[in-house]
Amino acid sequence: MPRMRPALLLALLAVLAGVVSAEVYFEERFTDDSWSDRWVKSDWHVSDGTAGSFTRTAGKWYSDAEADAGVQTGPDARFYAMSADMGQTVTNEGKPLVLQVNDHHPTRRFIFHSSIDER
Repeated sequence: MPRMRPALLLALLAVLAGVVSAEVYFEERFTDDSWSDRWVKSDWHVSDGTAGSFTRTAGKWYSDAEADAGVQTGPDARFYAMSADMGQTVTNEGKPLVLQVNDHHPTRRFIFHSSIDER
């Protein structure tokens, strides 16, 4: 295989870095109990007694209990809804929108317009 010129290799790496770069608009790691101050738990289904709750935990399987903590829902067979303010309005006009969520049990997720009542 012929050797690639260093300048060509650097140019190729610069192009690839530009293609894969992205701006993060919102990130939550649930690093401490203050997560509940940033998230609003909905009142949805509270009146009929079928609303579930959220608890910060690393779950059953983890490497580092603090670093691997997230929010767990409970009990089973309930309704769950919570939201957090992104702090800014964003648009993806002309660009793809990519959402990444790490979840042990996939569930439905809805994204609402910023004018919706979170409760």
